Amino acid sequence: MAPSTTRPPTSEERDWHPLDLQTMRANTRRLLAEGAQLLSMEEVETLTLRLCGHIMVAVPEIEQMAAQLPGARPAARSAEIPQQLRATSLSRH
Repeated sequence: MAPSTTRPPTSEERDWHPLDLQTMRANTRRLLAEGAQLLSMEEVETLTLRLCGHIMVAVPEIEQMAAQLPGARPAARSAEIPQQLRATSLSRH
């Protein structure tokens, strides 16, 4: 039998999950949408923590995408991506 040429996934690859954009958008709308209902302080705190978590998960993926752009300078490209994401999310409303 021929030896396998596939390598086991790295811990980073095992821990990777696609961004849950639907949940991210729902949480953001709940807090920021026009006509959104007033939330209790506890609900605001919970949503704030969720949104921070979304950002923590998204930043490494965004940085990875930025590094793959042609002529990428990681720090400069990372600064461009939030503007691109903002433009994309605004066009969906």
